[in-house]
Amino acid sequence: MKRCKCRIGASGLLSLFNPQGKVLSCDRCCELFKEDGELQLPDPGQDHTKQHIDEEKEILKKQLREMELELAQTKLQLVEAKCKIQELEHHRGALLNEIQAAKNSWLSKTLNSIKTATGTQPPQPPPPPAPKEST
Repeated sequence: MKRCKCRIGASGLLSLFNPQGKVLSCDRCCELFKEDGELQLPDPGQDHTKQHIDEEKEILKKQLREMELELAQTKLQLVEAKCKIQELEHHRGALLNEIQAAKNSWLSKTLNSIKTATGTQPPQPPPPPAPKEST
């Protein structure tokens, strides 16, 4: 709800000496006075209440639009974060595969180097049997 500009407070002593001028400068309160300065009470009809309700509706609609926009932005950030996580997990998997391949290669090279240095060769499979000649 809007606050009136005509409130008398810490705004200075001039407003105390000229309250009508202060009230007339307010968009909402200027309706209380006629052009000649005489007090005019608003009609207690529906127009004033309807206007107030319409103002409240507009304020609430604006707040709703802002909240919907904020929700949409939050959802977008969530989707972006999930995509980033998926990308990082894929990259991690590729790196783990590379590390495993490097370990296997290193281990194989190291074992072959040790075998060569010690003179032990891996056991050779037996040669296949020669075919028998039939008589």
